[in-house]
Amino acid sequence: MPRLSIFSFDTLQTRVRPGRWLAYWLLLLMAGEGLLSMGAITAHLPRPEPTLWYSPRIQDKLDYLHAFADARSLDVLFIGNSTVQAGLNPAQFDEAVANLHVNTPRTGRLRTTIQPGSFNGALEALPPSGMLWFLQIYLQDVHPQTIMYGLTPQDLNANNTFAHNVLDLLKDSPEALALTEHGWRGWLTARLLRWSNLYRYRFVLHQWLLRGGLPPVPYKINFDARGFAGGTLRLADEAPGERAKHYAVIGNMHYAIAPAEVEALRQIIQLCAARGVQLVLINMPLADGYYASFPDADTDYAAYLTALTATADAAHIALWDMEALPPVQAPTDADFYDFHHLNRAGAAKLSALAAARYEKPN
Repeated sequence: MPRLSIFSFDTLQTRVRPGRWLAYWLLLLMAGEGLLSMGAITAHLPRPEPTLWYSPRIQDKLDYLHAFADARSLDVLFIGNSTVQAGLNPAQFDEAVANLHVNTPRTGRLRTTIQPGSFNGALEALPPSGMLWFLQIYLQDVHPQTIMYGLTPQDLNANNTFAHNVLDLLKDSPEALALTEHGWRGWLTARLLRWSNLYRYRFVLHQWLLRGGLPPVPYKINFDARGFAGGTLRLADEAPGERAKHYAVIGNMHYAIAPAEVEALRQIIQLCAARGVQLVLINMPLADGYYASFPDADTDYAAYLTALTATADAAHIALWDMEALPPVQAPTDADFYDFHHLNRAGAAKLSALAAARYEKPN
């Protein structure tokens, strides 16, 4: 009697096999979750958090910020792109503020100082829309009295491709999505990171397998424990013909104001107001050679400054234009590392100027 193929053993075995493999897969996942819940196992693995950002140094910046805020009062938080990270030194800012509070002998009192506390929370290449994400993250755990946001023309440039690339990486970073809970992806990612050890450690395990069980390659942290990254080179020491290399990293492209970035700046202003934080905008100083890479330097810079000034005026907040300093205060090529980063000497000068304005707002 012929067998009906629909009830054949071979067909039944074929149908059962996928279910069996699914069960094996689930058992493997459960075993992985169990192993990664054991401290004896995870103690021998790198921290997963640095792998959950687009750059491992992001977690170091957050760790430094939390450590500082836990140890002392956080009065001032600097934010912005790498121009701010290299241009405002918290230690020198605090020292300058403290010196302004030293009592003079004529008062008849003992000489005392006020010790403020500031931290540099700036991150490379991020325009306002990216800085808004990080400010939302920062203000979950720290509560500064004042935020100083330094900007350059690139922050509002719609054609800043470098910033666009970093923004795309930020928006795909599991930790950024989870901490801000942006959209459904943020909501889901937050819960996966909370409930699944395999999900949290997946990048660590991937690198571990690729390296045959060897530990990850150490990476360099380019800022100190206060978030400041200072260089020692001097643009003044470079011959004019050698400076062309700096244009490649500016990436000005054609300049056009980005409405989305102006709107993000407004949202930052609103966020600070809602949290009761005083916000100061700073137009950061740049070397004269910086503007040579603009297609039309005069009109491009005017468009940027007009948009920045209008945004500050509409919100009735301070805008310190450090590009319009008197000649005796303005930084020279000896104060710059390249066209858009101050060196340590330049940062010391700018930090002192910011401290003076902080104590006596103009």
